[in-house]
Amino acid sequence: MSILKAFGLAALNFLLFLALTVFGLVFLLNATVLNPRFITSQINKLEITPLVQEAMKGGPGQQEIPPELRTAIITTMTKIEPDMKQQMNAAITQVYDYLKGKQKELKLAAVLSDTVASNQFIVVLINDMEIAAMARGMLADGSQTNALPKELTDALLRTVTKMEPQLKTQLGAAASSVNDYIWGKQPDIKLAVVLSDTVASNDFLVALVNDLEIATLAKGFIASMGTQPQGGMPKEVTDALSTTITKLELQLKKQLATLVPPVNNYLWGKTQELHLVVLLGDTVLTRDFVTAVVNELDMKALARGFVNQQVTGFIPKEFAFATAYVDDVAVALEPWLKQQATAVAGPVLDYLAGKSQTLNVTISIEPAIAIAKPVIKQRFMTAPPPEFALLPRELLDQQFEQAFRLFAQAVPQTMAINESALSSFRTSLSQVDTQVARVRTDLNRSLANAEAQMKEARTELNLALSDAEKQLAEVKRYVGYFQMGYTLLIIFMLLLIAGIVLIHRQVRGATRTLGTTFASYGVLEFGGVMVGKSLAAAQLPQLTDVPASLQTWLAQFLNSFTAPFQGFTLGVLILGIALLVVSFVYKPRAAPEI
Repeated sequence: MSILKAFGLAALNFLLFLALTVFGLVFLLNATVLNPRFITSQINKLEITPLVQEAMKGGPGQQEIPPELRTAIITTMTKIEPDMKQQMNAAITQVYDYLKGKQKELKLAAVLSDTVASNQFIVVLINDMEIAAMARGMLADGSQTNALPKELTDALLRTVTKMEPQLKTQLGAAASSVNDYIWGKQPDIKLAVVLSDTVASNDFLVALVNDLEIATLAKGFIASMGTQPQGGMPKEVTDALSTTITKLELQLKKQLATLVPPVNNYLWGKTQELHLVVLLGDTVLTRDFVTAVVNELDMKALARGFVNQQVTGFIPKEFAFATAYVDDVAVALEPWLKQQATAVAGPVLDYLAGKSQTLNVTISIEPAIAIAKPVIKQRFMTAPPPEFALLPRELLDQQFEQAFRLFAQAVPQTMAINESALSSFRTSLSQVDTQVARVRTDLNRSLANAEAQMKEARTELNLALSDAEKQLAEVKRYVGYFQMGYTLLIIFMLLLIAGIVLIHRQVRGATRTLGTTFASYGVLEFGGVMVGKSLAAAQLPQLTDVPASLQTWLAQFLNSFTAPFQGFTLGVLILGIALLVVSFVYKPRAAPEI
C-alpha cells in the first residue's frame, strides 16, 4: 500500500510541476500579449518623436532635410504624439474587448474612424501642425528660393503665418469630408465641391488677398524682372511703381477681391462662362482706378525715366550739357505727364478691354519741349558749363538758343500709341479666357483622377478591413480556447494539490511535498528568467542599427514583459519555502487518551 501511495504522490507531483511550467507560460501570455493594458502601457512608453528625428537624419546619398523644416516637423510630432497614442490605445482596447468576448462583433471601419482616423483626431493633428514653420523650412532650402528674391519669400511667409489659423480650419473641414468618404460615412464625394467650399472658397481666397503683402510682393516681382537694359524698365520707373503700389495697396486689394469670386466660381464649375477681360475692365483696369494710380504715381521719377529713355538719345552733341539738368526737367514735366497719362488712360483701357476695336492716340511732344526750355535755359544761364563760362551773356544766350533749336529739331514732335504698340498685350488678354478654360479642364481632369484613386483606395481598404475582421474572428476563437484552457489549467492544478493533500492526510507531509515542488519550480524558473533576461539585455547594445531611443525602449519592454513571469515564479518560490518551513515547524496535536 505504501508503494502505491508513493507512486501516486510521485505522479501527482510530476503532473503538478509540469502544470506549473505550462501555467507560467500561459500566465505570461495572459498578462502581456493578451492584456490590452500592457500593450497600451508599452505604446505610451515608446517615444515616437526621437525615432522620427533619427529617421530624418538620412543616410549616405539621401537628401538632407533643411534644419528649419526638421525643427518644425519635430515640434509638430511632439505636439501630436500624446493624442496619437491616446487614439491608438482606444482602438487597441476595442479590439481586445472583441477578442475577449466583451463585445459580440467588431467593425474595424467604425473602430478606426472613431479613433486613429476620426475627424476630431485629424482636426487635432492639423491644428498641431507647424504649417508656417514648415513653409519657412522648405523655403529656407537654397534650391527652393534661387528664383525668388528674399523680399518675396519673406512676404509669403508672413502671409502664411497670418493665415495659418484660417488655413488650418479650412484644411480640417476638407480633410473631414474626404475622411468620411474613405470610411463609408458618405456614399460619394465631389472634390470640386469640397475644395471650393473650404481651402479654395471665395471667402478664404478673399481673406488671403486681404492678408497678402501686395506691395512687398510687387517689389519682389519687379526686382526679379531686373532693370535696364535687361528688363527694359529704368530703375526710376520700377521704384515709382513700387512706391505707388504701396500707397494704393488697399484699393488694389479691393479690386482683386472683387475679381476673385467670379474667376474662382468658374474654375470650380459653379459658373459655366467667364469673360475675364470684361472683369478686368470692371476692376483693375477701370478709368477711376487707373486715374487713382496716375494721381499717386511719383511723376518726378517717371519723368526722369521718360527723359532718360525717350529724349536723351535725340540730344545732339551741341546740347549735351543739358543732361546735367534732367532732374529739374523731370520736376517741371510732372504735371504735363500726369495730364497726358490721365487723358490716354481711357482710350487705351477701352481698347485693351475690347470696348473699342481701334486705338490711335497721338501725344504732342511740343508742350513738353516748351516746358523744358525755360528750366534748362535758367540753369544754363545761371551756372553755365565750364566750356561756356567765359562767354558774354548775349553770346551765351545765342549759344543756348542755337543748341536748343538743334535739339528741338532732333526730338520727334509726336508720340503715337496705336494698335501696333499694344496689340500683343491685347492679344494676350483676349487669350486669357482660353488659358483659364484650359486650367479649368486640367483641374477637372486632376480632380476626376483623384476621385477615382480615392474610390479605389476605399474599395481596397474595405477589402483589407474585411480580411482583417475574418482573421480577428479566427483569433477570437483561439483566444476563447486559450481562456478556457487557462481556467481549466487552474482547476487542474487545484485538483492535483487536493489529491496530494488527500493522499498524505496530514499537514506536515502535504506541506513538505507541495513545498518541495513549488520551491523546485520557483528556483528553476526564476533563475532561468533572470539569466535569460541578462543575456538578452547584453545583446541590445550590439544592435548598432537600432536608434538609441528604441534600444532604451526595448530594454524597458524586456523588463516589463518578463515582470509578470518573474513575479509569478518568485511568488511560487516564496510559497514553496513557506510550505517547507511549515512542514518542519508544524507539530501535530497529540491523540486524545482514552
